[in-house]
Amino acid sequence: MRYFISSVAAISILLTWNAWTQEAAFDFVKDMSYSATVPVNVGPVPEDARYVRFTMQVPEGTELKQLWAVEGLGDGEVWTLECARVILTGESREYFFPLAEEIGRPPWVVDLQGTDIAVLPTRELFLGLTKAPPQGDGKLDPAAVDQLIFLFGAVEGVDPLGLGSYRVAGLQFTSESPVERALAELESVSVEVDARAVLGDVNPIWRDLFMANDVTVSLPERTIRLPDSLPGTRGAFPQDGLDGQFNWGPTEWPLELARRAERIIQCVGRDTPAFLWNPDKPESSEPAQWTAHPGTWREGNLLPPHDMKAYEELHFQTAVHYNVEKRYGIEYFEFWTEPEVLAWYRGSVSDYARMYAAFARGIKRGDPRAKVGCPGLASYNVHWLRAILKHCTANDVPLDFVSFHHYGPHARAFEDHIAHFRRVLLDSEFPRYKDVEIVWSEWNNLIIPSQEAIAFKTSAAHAAFAADSIKHMSDQRVDIATFAFVPGDEKLWKGAGLFLGDQKTPKPVYNTLRLFTAMEGTRATRVKADVSSDEGLGLCAFATKAEEHVAVAIWWNLEIPDPPGLSRTGTLRVTRVPFSGAAILERYLIDENHSNYHAGPEHQDLEKVEERSVRIRDGTLEIPIEVAVSSVQLFKIIPASVSE
Repeated sequence: MRYFISSVAAISILLTWNAWTQEAAFDFVKDMSYSATVPVNVGPVPEDARYVRFTMQVPEGTELKQLWAVEGLGDGEVWTLECARVILTGESREYFFPLAEEIGRPPWVVDLQGTDIAVLPTRELFLGLTKAPPQGDGKLDPAAVDQLIFLFGAVEGVDPLGLGSYRVAGLQFTSESPVERALAELESVSVEVDARAVLGDVNPIWRDLFMANDVTVSLPERTIRLPDSLPGTRGAFPQDGLDGQFNWGPTEWPLELARRAERIIQCVGRDTPAFLWNPDKPESSEPAQWTAHPGTWREGNLLPPHDMKAYEELHFQTAVHYNVEKRYGIEYFEFWTEPEVLAWYRGSVSDYARMYAAFARGIKRGDPRAKVGCPGLASYNVHWLRAILKHCTANDVPLDFVSFHHYGPHARAFEDHIAHFRRVLLDSEFPRYKDVEIVWSEWNNLIIPSQEAIAFKTSAAHAAFAADSIKHMSDQRVDIATFAFVPGDEKLWKGAGLFLGDQKTPKPVYNTLRLFTAMEGTRATRVKADVSSDEGLGLCAFATKAEEHVAVAIWWNLEIPDPPGLSRTGTLRVTRVPFSGAAILERYLIDENHSNYHAGPEHQDLEKVEERSVRIRDGTLEIPIEVAVSSVQLFKIIPASVSE
């Protein structure tokens, strides 16, 4: 078995001991390589260890791509401790990784013997490690762990980055996490809502969808985003020159469906036509490798065009056809998707910025009212963002919105990334764009090919994750957030859709979107809602006030294993209610037995489980509540006069 430390200028490893935990700290300086692995010998690990804990800080924009635990150097199993990457903003953070089947998705056994995990000296696809048959008993034994391997990497798609100090300190093996301690101390739940403490108008991001079908009209959709690959302008552009024949037909059927939405986002990209392929790159005609749709793209489609003026003209024609001739009313044109990933784009970030400039000018020339933006990043790649913003600033390029994607198990990442983007890039470096719109043009939980992950996305836990994500995006004033699913494509999307394969039976996560939709109303505003618990527990609330009602959503998105039926009782107290006297209280519930097709076809839609009369006294309503893990519930307080 081989391990590598890539081009380390300085490295020191310090081990200390105490009666309960093993602690280790290391600090090293990484050169301009793309990635580096650092093995740290550990042991003995306590037999009751269930988590590895450490504080980490690395240069802005780099990632801890993976963390492996090695049992028995040379001949034992190697376990992936977490499937999701940890995306880092350059700030010091404390992390906990489970050492066993902790979040409903068991660790992967990986084969290091046949995989080179050394430095990637050039921009190549990092394919990662593959799942391999167990070499031992197929169960991670913490006491047998001899080594941890940290894989650090620069984000994809730019020149080698990540130069600087990578610090991991206080490495500990522990039997308990802070979340478990907080859970043990949580005796009851108190939710306080102030109906006159207005936080702003309701922004219904829960009605923004990546694609749609006949059922999603029940929301109804505010935004429909159309991806470039179903098909997009790549197939519409002439392949033999600007005077050639455009083929708009295949691109128009999704636009006809999207007309019913209040606004459309049309994603344009992966679309360099053959007549713009660089003659110095004969590989352009070869099939593109490592795409989600093999055979759909050629290498040349993913490379920059050699004539930016012609490229601008193509997008001018796009805006004219869609919005002037056909009157589709596309409000947002998004350029490319996930260009920092080599599977979708083969050029440099500087080339991409020049392509975006040509695209933006062409669209604006064709329809000055349309909004233009980019880049639909697959990860929080601050280097791409900075490079694009610099180019737009220096060349006076239109930029109305910036877009991101997020597929991860941790809803709080939405808030972390946007807060960092606004604080560091917009406020400090590019104040010209401080009012740029923020678009999560794809979001969902992890799309990974495991039965456990698919089961998660058909459960009430996915509904709670969605509610948590909506709150954190709302807290950071995200303007649009299109939930990612493709109707009829459950195989590619690994069960991540809103419906079963029949495309009409809703999963619990779709009922979360319905539940938030029910919180809207005439002149609806978001109002203050506080929960008395450690925020790491994922107990949250979201409240709105409209002329018709005051509505409070409460959920529990606990991201550690929980015993069946884990719940807490408490109170919901709503003060300064804008009406008094008799009222009706409605309660809707999503859990394993309600608003969940698993409980039977009669339970597949959003269910109202309670309706009763209440009385508002001195502007206050206080009621007992019970909150269970992986549940979402809505309390609507309706004046009796409205209900009548």
